[in-house]
Amino acid sequence: MEMTKREETIDRIERVLDLTHKDSLTITITRLTAERAVSMLKEQEPVEPVIHPETKYHRMYKECGACGAYLVNGARYCSRCGKEVKRDG
Repeated sequence: MEMTKREETIDRIERVLDLTHKDSLTITITRLTAERAVSMLKEQEPVEPVIHPETKYHRMYKECGACGAYLVNGARYCSRCGKEVKRDG
């Protein structure tokens, strides 16, 4: 079975860690592996909600910044895509 990029990145980092002495302060991984790891970490960051201002006919509402789904008031996570949504304040 073929590994996903996520699984492959984790596997590569784990192999380097296994081959490196436990007391070593530095390890060397390829640039591609480092870029993939950073990309995966960034994907986990909360997204900014899209805030639609209150108008004469509609109350203010928010949408998920990742998929555009309507956010229930006070929601921490999008019910459609599961991304964490940044909160006010």
